[in-house]
Amino acid sequence: MKRRMGFAVILSAGVLLLAGCGDHSPQPAPDPEVAVVRSEPDDWPHAPGEDLVAGREIWIENCRNCHGIGKAGSPRFGDPSAWGPRIGKGIDVLVASALNGFEGKTEAGMPARGGNKDLTDEQVRRAVLYMIHFSRR
Repeated sequence: MKRRMGFAVILSAGVLLLAGCGDHSPQPAPDPEVAVVRSEPDDWPHAPGEDLVAGREIWIENCRNCHGIGKAGSPRFGDPSAWGPRIGKGIDVLVASALNGFEGKTEAGMPARGGNKDLTDEQVRRAVLYMIHFSRR
């Protein structure tokens, strides 16, 4: 009887351990308190396709400092509730806001080209596409 109980306990523990594995659903953006944990480029998700691969690199270098933690009210990366209404306006509107800047309800707003005047229109578009890809419902 003891052997069966021991086996059942080990089996139950194994099932519980495995239950947490394999969950690759999108995770919410990091809290500002732990943003440092996800600050390394390898921590941000990869996506297929030339636009998204390039967008990821541009986003890491130019956008993550604000959108990675929701700085100054910016919509946080991977947060469908924050991005949903914006995505609903269309990609062209989002790209135009990123290119030209946006005065929102926050004190800081969105600077044109994320504050990097050297970014091309295409680079900005690709960074927006990357954020949208991981922020849809």
